[in-house]
Amino acid sequence: MYRKAVRLVMFLSLIALVLAGCSGGAGTQEPPAGKSGGSAGKSDSGNSGEKVELRYMIWDQNQEPAYRQALDLFMEQNPNIKVTIEVVPWGDYWTKLKTQAAGEVMPDLFWTYIGPIPDLAEKNLLYDLTPLTDQVDMSKYNETLVKNLQYKGKTYGLPKDWDALALFYNKDLLREAGFDDFPADLEWNPRDGGTFVQFLQKLTIDKNGKKAGEEGFDPNNIVQYGFYPNSLDPQGFSTFIVGNGGAIQDQDGKLILDEPKAAEAMKFVNDLVFKYHVMPRQSEITAMPADAMFMAQRIAVWMTGPWMMKPIHESAPFEWGTALNPKGPAGQVTRINGLTDSIYANTPHPKEAMEVAKFLASKAAQDILGDTGTVFPAYTDSIQKFVDFYSKQGMDASVFVEALNGITVGDPTSPKWDQVIDVWKKNISLAFDGEMPIEDAINNIVKDGNVAQGF
Repeated sequence: MYRKAVRLVMFLSLIALVLAGCSGGAGTQEPPAGKSGGSAGKSDSGNSGEKVELRYMIWDQNQEPAYRQALDLFMEQNPNIKVTIEVVPWGDYWTKLKTQAAGEVMPDLFWTYIGPIPDLAEKNLLYDLTPLTDQVDMSKYNETLVKNLQYKGKTYGLPKDWDALALFYNKDLLREAGFDDFPADLEWNPRDGGTFVQFLQKLTIDKNGKKAGEEGFDPNNIVQYGFYPNSLDPQGFSTFIVGNGGAIQDQDGKLILDEPKAAEAMKFVNDLVFKYHVMPRQSEITAMPADAMFMAQRIAVWMTGPWMMKPIHESAPFEWGTALNPKGPAGQVTRINGLTDSIYANTPHPKEAMEVAKFLASKAAQDILGDTGTVFPAYTDSIQKFVDFYSKQGMDASVFVEALNGITVGDPTSPKWDQVIDVWKKNISLAFDGEMPIEDAINNIVKDGNVAQGF
């Protein structure tokens, strides 16, 4: 599911077109719902005579059964609140949402995540859910996930699920390279690559059977690569940048990739292609995406998320495993992301909608998400249920929990992030095809990206 969040550009480009023409959002935010007593999500309207109907829009049909189960429980406790789920596939989701925003007929509740929040908030389309943080135990959610849903001091959602990045590896290819198990405590550094690069070189093979680093190795005819990161957008780089002690943005959102620690990390990832020869060029990934290369056993180690567990388990023609990301100079870091249930700023039923949002983030609903193996629940006490679900099917999801409990970083964002990411993709593509020095790409991204943001 979360891999779709990588398609941030598509969303922001679509929604910016309509939101730019929308009114600033009529109406004033109503007082928040009071603290509920008894069962989580119990609303005062459940005892009144008025019947309230709410629309709830999501984009994943596979998750609908679990959410239907959770909402059935909510409606049983709140008989005067009816919640109708509307499933709109990802390809049409943001188009429909921005059309409804223009007509001021958005659903009462809808899925969103860190990327769209600044733009939606700037257009006054999101209801301020900060009051809910006084009604629930926020310590039950990962701090990074909570911060992801904040903008300019306001909270626009409670965490409802999450994902993290870790390493998937091909056990068969490791055995062929002489490894009985995945090496523990691998480290990388921008100076000489560290033990992580040494490991990857043994997994990288040219057409003549030579390994990277060996005399006679042909970097122009590689048939098996050691590694590929999650992506070449900020999500893929953040693990390395923060792992080297750097950052993509400062507190004001200004790009600071040209600062030493961040620039060193970006050059290290570029060196994986052109210095160490353990990672494919961008043009190769364009021709054959990383997931296809991993399944075809052309990539031995791939950094990705728990959404790939099921497809790899069902289709991989080899034994596989998972491991934590390598440790950088500043520690072992993973990028995490998560969804939330946002509320339309002009919903006629804000109190009831807030009760639904609070319930879906509560243990009662989160247990359902975990017990059904739908997604990793954001509620701490429900996470193990997801791990147990997949453990029964022979899959170990615990590495993602371990990553979540370590050093985490959320995705960078900005109301103008669609323009920033266009600049990023253009320059990074050139740098990772050897058509532009990585230093020039970094400087271009910082300069043009900050201009796009008004800095």
